[in-house]
Amino acid sequence: MRYADVIVPLAVEGMYTYTVPVSLESEVREGTLVLVSFAGNKRYTALVGRIHDQAPVGYQVKPIEDVVEKQTQTTRKRRIF
Repeated sequence: MRYADVIVPLAVEGMYTYTVPVSLESEVREGTLVLVSFAGNKRYTALVGRIHDQAPVGYQVKPIEDVVEKQTQTTRKRRIF
């Protein structure tokens, strides 16, 4: 199973891990904008910062719901801040 660490547009520190559904594996890469459920049922556009195979420990991982813009990706240089 693939996982994505994403940055949500809120005043929270760090990245949050979501599963990458098989149907979206070919589209989700570092720099992709994705739709995620965060803080209950609220949905946000998030930026994928990292893709990996390590399952997080201690909590249930939610899936990425969709890719927001299939053509848009940011470069690594623009994601460093």
